[in-house]
Amino acid sequence: MTRLFIVNAKGSKRTAWYWRRHQKALREAFQGSEFLVVDAKKMQGLGSYLEFDQLVLVGTDPFFSLAINQIFGERLTQGSEQVFAFLPTSRESSIAASLELPFGLKQQIDLITLGPQIPFDLIRCHCISPEGLPKSYLVLNDALIRLPHLKLPLLFRTVVQFMRTHTGLGAKAPSKITLFERGVKFFEGEYLFSIILLGNKITGGPRLLQKRRFMVKNFHYYQLNGQGLREYTSALPKLFSTESENPALFKGKYTELELRGLGEENRIVADGNLIGRLPASFTLLPKAIKVISPLSPIQRVEPVQSRVATQAKPVGNLKLGA
Repeated sequence: MTRLFIVNAKGSKRTAWYWRRHQKALREAFQGSEFLVVDAKKMQGLGSYLEFDQLVLVGTDPFFSLAINQIFGERLTQGSEQVFAFLPTSRESSIAASLELPFGLKQQIDLITLGPQIPFDLIRCHCISPEGLPKSYLVLNDALIRLPHLKLPLLFRTVVQFMRTHTGLGAKAPSKITLFERGVKFFEGEYLFSIILLGNKITGGPRLLQKRRFMVKNFHYYQLNGQGLREYTSALPKLFSTESENPALFKGKYTELELRGLGEENRIVADGNLIGRLPASFTLLPKAIKVISPLSPIQRVEPVQSRVATQAKPVGNLKLGA
């Protein structure tokens, strides 16, 4: 089996620190593998690396998203033959949370060595790019619409911080939005912001759902409708709850969703990356790629002994080196 590690050490201080600390152990554990150090903002030609059987992406969620889009572009529809492994360098990783990936180096090495696979759904988004041109983008985890981009790492550590920070949005004028499902209009009105979520945790933010990222059949859509400041602050705590319907909120589960709105303020941030603005469509791509995860249905698999693995403890459904 051929394996390539793509490491965002040139584009992230956190990943650079991780790479300096762990590259020796990784090279020893995966002798014969190739290692490519890149800058996420300057990546070129990753599509040529589809010849490898396994691609290991080392970095943060925004890098994972950019790399997948660089590798596939508009070619991916369903059923890629390559196997991907995500090696997160931050405990805040939303991809790691939904796949229950370990953070200890020994466990990470054992998991990649074992290679248990599950299908991984993506969302194909068609929108308007920041340059005003049509754009296609593969969403790995979430898309935030009409929310600030640069401040995201500060906003979503907890739901409480989410509420406090976004109270100011209630004073802003809402924007008009129209929702369509399979060409049929089912909502038209004003909104403050919306969230499309495929995993269980917002990129750079809090965990909103308890579900595992395994064989999902749809994505979640949350929308806070236009209203006064008092109604806004009272509605926020219920935005992600399963309580009865609230006219200030709109929630649903979809496989296809089209959002129409005008104005630069309707920006879309996907997996922590600004990709464009409305109008946009979102289509679920079931089983789009294969990923390594301890959520594999295999039960109680003993770890392959790597050079740095000494003990074992369960992660997901697998038993990996501590």
